[in-house]
Amino acid sequence: MNRSAVFAAELGQLEPALAWARAAAPTWVADEVIDLGLVELVSNAIVHGSDSNEGRTVPFYGAQFVMSVHESAAGCTFTVSWERRPCPVDAQVVRDVDPWSTTGRGLLIATSLFDRLIWRKDGLSICAEIGRRSAA
Repeated sequence: MNRSAVFAAELGQLEPALAWARAAAPTWVADEVIDLGLVELVSNAIVHGSDSNEGRTVPFYGAQFVMSVHESAAGCTFTVSWERRPCPVDAQVVRDVDPWSTTGRGLLIATSLFDRLIWRKDGLSICAEIGRRSAA
């Protein structure tokens, strides 16, 4: 099963995108994987897919991100891709952060919920894989 949807790269689209992902994902994928793990990937798409002030203001006209869900016998892959600006290479790496920091923990959370995160070389897409065994 393959499903895709396109969203405007603005913070108001965060919840609709996550709701779409919950509905599109196989039933064995826990909602918290989407609500806690996928939210970071979608936030990156909004921040980096917009030419605005870190995605917090009106986005550059027409900026979008695409979310895809692919289910196979082995598991499920969520892909989030965007246009405009790539995610900086140093932001693609999970790092140790101060537990009181307000930024920098998202990829750490995502890596704890998904089996593997794969960045496209150009920094405009990330795949998050979860196996059926991990979801049980």
